[in-house]
Amino acid sequence: MMLLEDRGKELFREHGVEVPRGRRYSDPEELRAASFPLVIKALVPVGGRGKAGGVSKVNTSDEAVREASRILSLDISGYRPQ
Repeated sequence: MMLLEDRGKELFREHGVEVPRGRRYSDPEELRAASFPLVIKALVPVGGRGKAGGVSKVNTSDEAVREASRILSLDISGYRPQ
């Protein structure tokens, strides 16, 4: 079974394992209301997303929207980030 990070965290929480907070955004513009700094990660069911450019630390809302849009346009090992 292949899980995305957010579903894996949810399963860990259900079994009492502490995991870092996170939130899934479907639209980069939603990030304007986030607290900064934060890390934006591509949700893909394969490893190597950081080396593929799918992880980015941002400090402002403009930077977050720009990076989220860029990450969502990537192809990482044949997968489009969610």
